[in-house]
Amino acid sequence: MNHFRKMEVINLTALPMIPVDEYLAVSLVSRNAMVKTVRKELEDNPPSCLIGSMHQVNQKIADINQRTEPPANSLAIERFELEKKALREKSRGSPGDRGKNLSISLDAVFMGFVKRQRKSQYSCEGSELRHARSFVIKRKTADKNLLAELYQYSNFNSSKPSKLPNGVDFCDMVGNVIRSERDHVSGKCFCLGRELEKFLSSPSLRAIWLDSFWWIFHERYQPNRELQKNLFDRIAQHYALLLFHVPKSHYEEALIKRLPSLLSKAVYTSFCCCFPQSWFNTHEFKSDICNTMSLWISGER
Repeated sequence: MNHFRKMEVINLTALPMIPVDEYLAVSLVSRNAMVKTVRKELEDNPPSCLIGSMHQVNQKIADINQRTEPPANSLAIERFELEKKALREKSRGSPGDRGKNLSISLDAVFMGFVKRQRKSQYSCEGSELRHARSFVIKRKTADKNLLAELYQYSNFNSSKPSKLPNGVDFCDMVGNVIRSERDHVSGKCFCLGRELEKFLSSPSLRAIWLDSFWWIFHERYQPNRELQKNLFDRIAQHYALLLFHVPKSHYEEALIKRLPSLLSKAVYTSFCCCFPQSWFNTHEFKSDICNTMSLWISGER
């Protein structure tokens, strides 16, 4: 009896089958009433899936708009946070106060610019004490330029190397490399910090560093053989200049010997800070940088 009742439930809810030789536990009148009730419920609460014949289902699928829409410039949550921040700034203080604050901010920016202009172009004094926290990393907006895969490279500059992208300070990267050379236990380095800083911020090594960064970028994300050839030629020229005009130091030999390692760390930390929304902490990416720098400088992988 239980078997027949289960069959009736299946017939009513899944397939409109009419039993012929089975024992009818419910009369035909009651069955018809149950069918009408179930049908009425289905009409009032239609299923979310496509129903009908195979031809009808295929037709509905064919009519679905399959075009993909471009993603928004920012994520919904982050856009909401930006709107809240804008409202807070708008409601904070009177118009006169806001104008005064803006004037003070512009004066501070101008004075900072003048101070930077007074410094040497390649001076990175005190870089070891810096904590490389670029303003880009603090941003909450989803910017495609923070992804190496989506970054758009500007035109090649034949007169000088291109700067690091997204406003990352080169001297901050110098500080990262100097700290990485210190022993975690003793805190000692193979040479004096100021000597390493002077070497890394020298014009020739700075040019090698930046052009190597962009060469790796194009090799992995935007292959351009002609542009990469120009970058490599300039790297070779500056490497020759570096060998003949290495900054005078008691550590000249040690610095040249460790140049592949120093450049590998320099390029890696630059990628991590310039593109904080990309993932570079992989053996494959690190090995690629180390092998390339070693092949260029020492001639072996």
